[in-house]
Amino acid sequence: MKPKNASEPMLEKPEIIKKETKHKGWLELVIANIQSKDNNLLNYQYEIVNAGQGVLVLPFIDDKTLLLSLQYRLPQDELNLELIGGGKKKNETPEQAGLRELVEETGYTGCVEQFLMVQPAPAIMNLKVYIMRATNLKKVSEPQTDWLERMEIIIVSYEQILKEVLRGLHKDCMLNLAVLYNKMKYS
Repeated sequence: MKPKNASEPMLEKPEIIKKETKHKGWLELVIANIQSKDNNLLNYQYEIVNAGQGVLVLPFIDDKTLLLSLQYRLPQDELNLELIGGGKKKNETPEQAGLRELVEETGYTGCVEQFLMVQPAPAIMNLKVYIMRATNLKKVSEPQTDWLERMEIIIVSYEQILKEVLRGLHKDCMLNLAVLYNKMKYS
């Protein structure tokens, strides 16, 4: 059912008539039947993806050199150049999760600081992504990844990636955001 006046935005929390979990895995799909408090929108089915929290790390080996991940992604059916990252556990701070993911996926440790928290698709999911910047990297081990995390770690010039981002060559919005934000904040 559509609102009587479809151009009116939803500016207040609707009444939730019923919520039902349709799928529960590492993502959860919930259907919420909602209606507006003024009954302008009656019993609308709103689909919500509960995705938890994640961390992404923009790791600098030195002032000019990055570590990035080249990894096949099934939803896009292609290789993507990405930041290092993964899920944040409930008992971890974003910085602890970022450091854990950095060590697991690259074998490097360093100083990790959060510089952004974003919600990439707030209309449909509750995912929070904490974006970190890592500096003073030191190799401490070999990567410890499982088969879903198989990736190639790429060592690349920050200036090269910045130029590629500005030319629109990378599809990963988090990579683009982190590279541009880093340029604005630290240059």
